[in-house]
Amino acid sequence: KGNINRSREIIQKSMERARETLRDARKAIDNLRIMSIEETNFYYEVIEQIKRFKDETSINVDYHIEPTLQVTPLITEHSLYIISECLTNIAKHSQADKVNVTINEVINHLRINIEDNGIGFDSNSLGKHKGKYGLLGLKERARIIGGKINIQSDFQMGTKITIDVPIS
Repeated sequence: KGNINRSREIIQKSMERARETLRDARKAIDNLRIMSIEETNFYYEVIEQIKRFKDETSINVDYHIEPTLQVTPLITEHSLYIISECLTNIAKHSQADKVNVTINEVINHLRINIEDNGIGFDSNSLGKHKGKYGLLGLKERARIIGGKINIQSDFQMGTKITIDVPIS
């Protein structure tokens, strides 16, 4: 009907949904390929997640991961999910162009730090938006494995998420 701007908007939203669906499909296929969690090498899987994130988003990632970490299958499963969800949130919401991921052992704890230089958000509003449960899900997964999660974020200051899980 000659409404070019509205047509462009519809096409843009359709393309965004198609990209999101493709990303979800790739994750599902990757999950089918992944070895059983008992056979999974935590270090290798984290590196693979970071590589996929970089390939899909072109966001620069600096990382330091101790390769000698030995964690239980339960901690591996939930930690990998937490890392994946953090990276997904960065890609979807942060508008960041740089991410730092550090994973190491600190006094019998697995410490995961994920930090971006994006637009941030009001971390005091966690859990107050109906239908927005991603970060609450991260807190629940950390709790399941006996860990604690700290989410620091402010508008225009980026976001830093730190997870500490006992591994003794």
